[in-house]
Amino acid sequence: MADVSVLRSEEYDELATFMAGFPGVRPRSAIDWQSRLRTWWDLNPAYEPAFPKGWVLREDGRIAGFFGSIPLRMQLGGEETTAFAATSWRVLPEHRGKSLTLKLRQLAAHKEQLHFSTTPRDDLVPLLQKLGYQRIERGETADTQSVVLLDCEKFLRFRFGDGAIGAVGAAIGAPILDAVQSFRTKRLGVARGDEVRELSSADAAFDDLWRRTRSRFANTNVRTAAMVNWYCFAMQPVDKKLLAYFERDRLLGYMVLLLKEEPTRRLMECVDVWIDPAAGEARVLAGLVAEGAASARRGGFERVLFPHFDARTARLYGELGLLRGPAWAKREYVKGPRPLLDGLTPDRTYFVRAQGDYGL
Repeated sequence: MADVSVLRSEEYDELATFMAGFPGVRPRSAIDWQSRLRTWWDLNPAYEPAFPKGWVLREDGRIAGFFGSIPLRMQLGGEETTAFAATSWRVLPEHRGKSLTLKLRQLAAHKEQLHFSTTPRDDLVPLLQKLGYQRIERGETADTQSVVLLDCEKFLRFRFGDGAIGAVGAAIGAPILDAVQSFRTKRLGVARGDEVRELSSADAAFDDLWRRTRSRFANTNVRTAAMVNWYCFAMQPVDKKLLAYFERDRLLGYMVLLLKEEPTRRLMECVDVWIDPAAGEARVLAGLVAEGAASARRGGFERVLFPHFDARTARLYGELGLLRGPAWAKREYVKGPRPLLDGLTPDRTYFVRAQGDYGL
């Protein structure tokens, strides 16, 4: 008999084993999954005991499926509240007919809140749309992203292929591309300095920055020290860098970079950037981008990606001379009560890459 129940903490070990052995997805050990489960709820400042952590599908007493729900502190309509992120919708192939049961449990639990689905499989997107999810609107620049290339030859090999023609094209094109980028980004060469620090934790300076700047957008992530620390450092091993721009001891802005290490490439991706506009966004962003590129170079990464969260960030990256190209395809969807959805207009909203479970 199939049974669906709310996930309990004492089921973490069993669920971690199930997730580690799930077929056809990126492999993670049970220990890694235990860390993720604790991060999503036990270490999450947004979690409250009344919130369902997720739903477990059991068949004859054994786990056959799971659907998780991560609470997030968001500012919506200018008020701080809780939203939820869908994560890890996994059901064994022989029980796929019961997948929708898990999703309907989430919809019923969060019908009064905003909830995000930002990493769904391609084949689930039509179902999400039928259930009333809508794409996150970022404006006309969302289909492009900026980039700093640190290994132009490897980048061109990836574009041209590893054959003989690709190797020759990369060898010829790399010096030219490197020279073009150096000329375009010469502003970054004088932007670095002692103002930018890589941090291992966020402190009261982040709370002060959030108090000063939270009214800039009606709809965005809550960026207190507690939430920044959770997103950046709760997951072990840590896969993010937190760069902070200080003027004396006053925090003017920060950037979060996600480290993406794959068998054939090593990248960094900006998943959040937040700057006090009164400080001069261009100079602060220049310092953060320059230090991000320098850190990536030291670590042997081949490039740093800077998605265009909105038209303003796209313009600022353009002013810094960063190269621009097509953005990676992103499946980012949101659902909630109509008044909340109607308020998510691009001019009032600043959504980055950390709304859903991306990076978690």
